[in-house]
Amino acid sequence: AGAAAAAAAAGRLGLCLLLCPCPEAQRLRRCRVLRRAKTQGRGKPRSLRRKSTIAASSLYKVPYYPPEHVFSLDVECVAVGTTHEASNREPCSVALVDGWGKPVMYTLIQPVRPVVSYLTPFTGLREGDLDGGKALSLARAINEVKSHLTPRSVLVGQSLEGDVKWMRLVRGVDFGGSVDLARVFTNAAGYIFSLRHEARVLLGEEDEGVHDPRWDARVSVELYRMAADATDKELSAMRDKLTDRAFWPPKPSLAQECGYQIDGVCLSMYNSRHCCCGRP
Repeated sequence: AGAAAAAAAAGRLGLCLLLCPCPEAQRLRRCRVLRRAKTQGRGKPRSLRRKSTIAASSLYKVPYYPPEHVFSLDVECVAVGTTHEASNREPCSVALVDGWGKPVMYTLIQPVRPVVSYLTPFTGLREGDLDGGKALSLARAINEVKSHLTPRSVLVGQSLEGDVKWMRLVRGVDFGGSVDLARVFTNAAGYIFSLRHEARVLLGEEDEGVHDPRWDARVSVELYRMAADATDKELSAMRDKLTDRAFWPPKPSLAQECGYQIDGVCLSMYNSRHCCCGRP
């Protein structure tokens, strides 16, 4: 009898949580959705990483910079080897967009080493696209990028370290600061989302067809402006929306869609379970 009464009480509590519009009930409902998704093997998609839980006071505060100082840089690479390591990649294109989301430059880059795979889903390029003098040398592309930047420039984008390194940019010389969207939209549960997911949920945009670095750079600026112009409450709502039931789980990453390899090239840099090259 005691067990039956407890079950009935739990049922009434569940019904109250389902119907109550208060913020605490909404939070508990969202937690239940996440727990249920995790139990079904869908709670932590491979396109998403998670840190430990973060206190609200420790969440990233988005600095505001005027549009004339803001730029977004995106570099795409072809494979010149079969491992997932950066040493087996070389830049094949670079896009730079200003703080209003307008293209500043886009150019193809000629790799020095022979191309093993054009990694078309990631680069949008196919065999022959870099031939016939269409592509600049890496040195010329780097100089062109630097010619548009100043020590006051601020770079915004998703996990910018790789792009900055490829273009050999030096903080304090070629640019003054950066804003990492991966940090901007990390929520209190510690989830780090992909640019693809952030754009789909917050901007209602999806990268259709072959990938284009200009799209990445443009939506990065739009996402930054949205976050920088938001109040703390509005930014918190954006972070919560990224795990909203309507958008959960996130779509598979491009690497996952490709089975973690293309043309024998390993794509599993962040998921050792699917690594086919045996490299760390």
